[in-house]
Amino acid sequence: MVTTLMARTTFTVVLTIVSMFTATSMILTSSSLAPHVSAQSVSSSFLAEQVKVTREISAPIDQIWNIVSNVDEEAKYWSIIKEINNINKTDNMVDREVTIGVGPQDTKTRQFVTLNPDQKLIQTNITEGPVISTRLLTLNSISDTNATRVDVVWDLHMSNIPVFARGLAKDNFMKTTEGALDKIEQAVK
Repeated sequence: MVTTLMARTTFTVVLTIVSMFTATSMILTSSSLAPHVSAQSVSSSFLAEQVKVTREISAPIDQIWNIVSNVDEEAKYWSIIKEINNINKTDNMVDREVTIGVGPQDTKTRQFVTLNPDQKLIQTNITEGPVISTRLLTLNSISDTNATRVDVVWDLHMSNIPVFARGLAKDNFMKTTEGALDKIEQAVK
């Protein structure tokens, strides 16, 4: 009886993890995306992965900064975010608990967000949750146009994710990031 219950529990956990990440792992290059989008996925070690997404948005850097630096409103752009609860907030730093929707249930994460307005950079360290990671979002003006290049780099430590599901998890991070940049681009139009 106990063995059957443990087997069912293990199967349920594995099924939950697999359902969180529904697409297959792939390496995306700029040739497979729209001309203004570049994305790639790079392995940095066995347990750590890196995901990079770049988007050129036809809007001034300050307009984009006003959107991305309002970190309390990230749920508008990052579809995985369900709720943000700030624990401690100063001008340029936020300690928060974020509920994310993955698979059939929501999960809480602990995040420390640092904003650097001078460099137009936001670093989000996720220290608790299914994936420990760092997201670095940077903005750069494109000199000869009124556009902004948005770079998002994720450093993912997926030791809590089974090996067979890591490619799916990495692909999910890429698709979620591309979706967020789509929504940010729509917000400035």
